[in-house]
Amino acid sequence: MANIKISELPEADLPLDGTEDIVIVQDGATKRCSTDDVANLAVPFRTLTFKLTQAGTAAPTAVWLDNTTGLANPTFTREAAGFYHIIAPSALFVAAKLFLPNNYFPYNGSFANLGDVVKIARVSDTDLSIATPFGGTPTDGLLTDVPFEIRIYN
Repeated sequence: MANIKISELPEADLPLDGTEDIVIVQDGATKRCSTDDVANLAVPFRTLTFKLTQAGTAAPTAVWLDNTTGLANPTFTREAAGFYHIIAPSALFVAAKLFLPNNYFPYNGSFANLGDVVKIARVSDTDLSIATPFGGTPTDGLLTDVPFEIRIYN
């Protein structure tokens, strides 16, 4: 390939599908990689980012902000008052690759006691649990647009 300015190259058709070649010169050698290769360099993990709301005796509902797992969005169930589950479509929550925050923040900006924070824990490769205590008692109706981010490392 002759020396060509980037501005002289034709534009790519958008959106990219990940199979497009990108030519790179490294240490005097020309190498090829795909647009997927470049995209995968960005972060060493995939994320599930959503806001949860739960009312009455219903299962929580999610507003999805991002899902970079390549899988369908997990579903949510209610086990009992103040106890809910995030169910993945396959073995997404592998212990060695999963990062969960220890605790989330208090509801409505205040604590009834120090234990009153949203808690999330791994149950299995396909199941995470969420607990919402208030005054030490598991309680429904405390989640209103509560943000969550779950990381799964590569």
